[in-house]
Amino acid sequence: MSTIKFLILVVAVAVTTSAGAHEFWIEPATFTPKAAQPLRVTLKQGERFAGTVVPYRKARVVRYELIEGQKTQSVRGRDGKESVFARPSSNRAAWLRYESVPKPHRLPAPRFTAYLRAERLDSVIAERERRGETDREGLELFQRCAKSILSAPDGSFVDRALGLDLEIVLDRGADRASGVLSGQLLFRGKPLVKARVVAVERAEPGKLYELTTDAEGRFRGPKAGAGAWMLTALHMIRIEGDPRAEWKSFWGSVTFERRSVGKAVAEKPAIR
Repeated sequence: MSTIKFLILVVAVAVTTSAGAHEFWIEPATFTPKAAQPLRVTLKQGERFAGTVVPYRKARVVRYELIEGQKTQSVRGRDGKESVFARPSSNRAAWLRYESVPKPHRLPAPRFTAYLRAERLDSVIAERERRGETDREGLELFQRCAKSILSAPDGSFVDRALGLDLEIVLDRGADRASGVLSGQLLFRGKPLVKARVVAVERAEPGKLYELTTDAEGRFRGPKAGAGAWMLTALHMIRIEGDPRAEWKSFWGSVTFERRSVGKAVAEKPAIR
């Protein structure tokens, strides 16, 4: 573990950012499904677990899958329906993985700069200044990279990297014994340094916890209670040769549920 200090800021509900307005996540009907039973799964966008349903659209999906060990099955539904159904084959821990087709988005220069500043994307602001593009319209492709961790009946789970372009990988069981959330942020399989990870608990949506990754892409905190959690991250890169955009953003999220703190469970370490 790096000795670099982690930045942890508790942001009051009055403070809003574009990240909050653009959160996108997978919301299963339960985080502890029963084997062979249909599990209702919904995509949502909004802020701090409060949002609107994103109907299933096949044309927008790169992959939408249930992963159990080494087994992967597609999650499908009818176009326009609010939910789809997955059917876990066992009671062991599993994952839901979603990746969207990149979608173009454009903003006038002042709004694009404000958006970058709100998301702490200072490197993008600096690069636009270096290129003399500060007063130019922001042309962006955005892609959703979401996953949800499903627990075994006793609430235990493990996490591992699933190959999403931007991915938050939690440490063993979200460190249930100490009650501290920790993990690593990966971009295309490599640690993402000095990036922001935002955590929110469904039971206390009035608080946001902002974490900054260290030299190994790792983050730590907060000490958290039991219940449903969502962690999100955003990364943006310059792209060339695409007439639709000059920048591409990757919006990552992970949802999961923690059981009572203080009850240690023997679990395997995360698979990298």
